[in-house]
Amino acid sequence: MQIGAGVDLVGPAGPTKWASRKVRRSARRWAEGYILILPALAIFGLFFLLPVYYAVSLSFQHWNGLSPIDTAVWVGLDNYRALLGNEAFRDGLLHTVVLVICNTVLQTGLAFLLAFGLWYYKRRFAAAQRLIIFLPTVLAMVLVGLLWQQTLAKTGPINAIFGLNISWLGNPDVVLGPIVWMGVWQWTGWSMMIFLAAMVAVPKELVEAGRVDGASDARIGWSIVRPLVGYATALVVLLNIIGAAQTFDTVQVTTRGGPDHASETLATFGYWAALDGSGPGAFGLASAGSCVMIAALMLVAVARLRMIRDLD
Repeated sequence: MQIGAGVDLVGPAGPTKWASRKVRRSARRWAEGYILILPALAIFGLFFLLPVYYAVSLSFQHWNGLSPIDTAVWVGLDNYRALLGNEAFRDGLLHTVVLVICNTVLQTGLAFLLAFGLWYYKRRFAAAQRLIIFLPTVLAMVLVGLLWQQTLAKTGPINAIFGLNISWLGNPDVVLGPIVWMGVWQWTGWSMMIFLAAMVAVPKELVEAGRVDGASDARIGWSIVRPLVGYATALVVLLNIIGAAQTFDTVQVTTRGGPDHASETLATFGYWAALDGSGPGAFGLASAGSCVMIAALMLVAVARLRMIRDLD
């Protein structure tokens, strides 16, 4: 059977030609899509995959960073075994876990409260308040470290205001507290903006219904708004975990992991092991520590993404 200009719709060649055109069209779309993302893939491969590849390969070798790289000696898993017995690495791992827990809980909680207050109450100068809270996030982390190094000095304003004589960054018993505070001070505004963007989409009818039913402001925030910004919460938690686990700049500027590795993190351990003059100068050991951190972050990211998918 033919219609019009002899187009066979039922003949044996019709379905075959149609399927062939569909395959070519799908292949063309597939190719166009990859061509469009090719620049991004190239940058990703050059600045992430390639360094990760070299870090993983170097973690199985011994290299002092001075001799040619082709003279590096293959040592297998010796660097990873050495990590288990390295006190600086164990301290860095413990401190990183503490930073991740404290920064994630504090930043997420404070960011939600600030965002809810600015969105719900709609006070005057709300825009100025958002700007002030968000301002630390645009500062360089090195600048933040220098700022708080001076503020927390024994002769600095904190001790002067409260009449204290505490070496905040030189006392191993309290040094982690200021490190946590620096992260919370700088990045809470970023998390707050993510929550604010999510709260804009919360239906006002639900909030009004809660008020009519006599719900308090705290109940509205916890029982109505919080569940509706679940995706934003998952994103904030993931970003806070990754950011806290990679803490380096502020620690390196203020304490360099000291005193006596009391503020060491996984990121600063790698610098200390490879490049610091007081460290062992072992690039293989540093690479092994970095690979542990990368693997842990990937596991956390995958776990959080699965939890986000479960919200569907």
